[in-house]
Amino acid sequence: MELIRATSDFTLKKILKHKPKRLLFIILIVAFIASYTIYWDSIIWTISAVGRIAMIKLLPFWDWTYLYNAKCLISKTTTMRDYQGNANQLKECHLCEKLDYIKIVENITFLQLRDNFIYKAQPVLIKNSTKMSSIPELLIKLFDSRDFLQSNPCDVGTNLMQYKFFNLEEVLSYIDEDMESSWFLQLRNCQFSAVKASRQFLKKPYYYAEHMEPFYSSWILMANNYAGLEKNIKLYGLVILQQLQGDLLIVLSPDPECLHKCKEQKIIIKSGESLVFSTDLWNMMYLIDLDQMVLSSIMEVYF
Repeated sequence: MELIRATSDFTLKKILKHKPKRLLFIILIVAFIASYTIYWDSIIWTISAVGRIAMIKLLPFWDWTYLYNAKCLISKTTTMRDYQGNANQLKECHLCEKLDYIKIVENITFLQLRDNFIYKAQPVLIKNSTKMSSIPELLIKLFDSRDFLQSNPCDVGTNLMQYKFFNLEEVLSYIDEDMESSWFLQLRNCQFSAVKASRQFLKKPYYYAEHMEPFYSSWILMANNYAGLEKNIKLYGLVILQQLQGDLLIVLSPDPECLHKCKEQKIIIKSGESLVFSTDLWNMMYLIDLDQMVLSSIMEVYF
């Protein structure tokens, strides 16, 4: 019995001896967690502020601003050959040197389109691939889209207003009020809100695969009684031109490095048809060859 009492007294003394240290350790842990919870936002804000100042100071030595809204540090359209110092390797003129005309197809699948045309950088016209529309119908949809109307197109061509005064809603109102006069308008949507809004009324064709990225930029081309004048348009990536109303004469010119090997291609695209080509090898201009009302849409896709 005495042995048990002695052992108990020893154990109790040992626990009491070490309890202050354990208590202090627990208090420190709790204090650290509390301070972490209370001051964490301030710490993060301070680090962020110092980082922003450092990046601003870095600007004179390296312009990093083009990366601010970029999804990737290396553009998707960039290939490893871009870093080999030989730009001529990028223009594979042999892909078009035997091309005599633009093929016309119908009921094509995405895999057929990809393997037979996109991979070979050969343009193709696809019949019965676009739902026809009209300028009055499109204007109704445009006036209902505030995101689209309030955007600033990144590329504009028109005889209705100087670019420095350009206001999209005003120009569309001019067209709506005097649709029978002679006018043309081509505009490119680059702002995310405008591109997203345009997806509501510029529908993708049936051969646009679900796994492909949404188009990053869109164009609207419209005109009335404006025949005989060629219009150049600078495009990038995989191009899908859909003819919604009227006819257009499309001229595809090979890249300047391939002019000595490849022929210029011309084709008339009619309502309900679409034209697919890659700007890796082709540049486009269009011509309205009749006094008519014309409406086209263009999608630019990373591919």
